[in-house]
Amino acid sequence: MRTDFHERVNAMITGLDDWDDTVVEARSEKSWAGDPPVLVESKRSFADGVEPYWLGAREVQARWRSADQRLGGEFRIPDVRACLDGGPFLHDDPMLPDGQAETMASMRIIEATESGRLTGLRHETENRPELWFYDTNHHRLDSLELDYSTYMEMLLLTRGVSGWQYLFADIDLSAPEFNGVVGWLDRALVLLPPRFPDERWPELERRLDARAGTSHGRGHGRAR
Repeated sequence: MRTDFHERVNAMITGLDDWDDTVVEARSEKSWAGDPPVLVESKRSFADGVEPYWLGAREVQARWRSADQRLGGEFRIPDVRACLDGGPFLHDDPMLPDGQAETMASMRIIEATESGRLTGLRHETENRPELWFYDTNHHRLDSLELDYSTYMEMLLLTRGVSGWQYLFADIDLSAPEFNGVVGWLDRALVLLPPRFPDERWPELERRLDARAGTSHGRGHGRAR
């Protein structure tokens, strides 16, 4: 049975599908094969704490783009119980700084994309749970200023636009290698707010401007 959060995810995808300026290229769900997993107590405690963000399926996935292909997003969200029940993320990236391979090996994937970006949860009993964002395109692993619940809320708000997680990382986006990311996010912050009004958009604009070292003074046009 679909949960409230599951319904919100589907409503977000449908909203994109109903917009003349966007095309939902793919959407799918994976059902549970039986009942959700029974977790050990430490993991169950965390999962229970984010119960409002449980899904009614093992996984929900979607990918979309604008009609002119100058904007797009995607996400693959596993239910948090499937995330915690799964194994660690085993991937060797020799270009990561020393020590980050150990961090990455302790992550459980809470969201991923086909474009080589993913977010992992580090949940160790002695520490506060942490979220880390890994981008294979830039060989970066960055800590995020988000908890699990807020991450899911921001994913819904941004519609999973590519690179939105950088808005919550301690990073200098003015470097030339991030020109594409900044341009993508800037277009998103012009096009999405008029179509999907929300009082949180200005905070995302401030975050982009602070990290990109510029002030764009965006004027939101009218969405069709």
